[in-house]
Amino acid sequence: MSIQKLQQIIGSLSATDQRTANVIRNTIMSAGMKVAALACSLVMVPITIDYLNAENYGIWMAMTSILYWFAFFDVGLGNGMRNYLAEALSLGDYEKARSYFSTAYFCIAIYTMPIFFTTN
Repeated sequence: MSIQKLQQIIGSLSATDQRTANVIRNTIMSAGMKVAALACSLVMVPITIDYLNAENYGIWMAMTSILYWFAFFDVGLGNGMRNYLAEALSLGDYEKARSYFSTAYFCIAIYTMPIFFTTN
């Protein structure tokens, strides 16, 4: 990376535009939070192995992996609801916003019910 490129990046970090400054600040904070979460997970592994034996740790990891899989398996309903809900609220259409909200939660409830009933 050249010196000019580095100076250009540093210059863009000190932007005077408030929106640009907010984007830069939020990006840096997001990256920092991801690094902190990674550090916590790296520290948590040996602590958990010390607390549980190796066999129980394997069972624990299998259970949490399945739970994380279901958490990410919302089929985009969460993001879709957020986008359409923001659009409806910005237009002041509160009835449509309620409809988006309830439809998303109903769909999530429908596909999680079989999981709930098969585990009990």
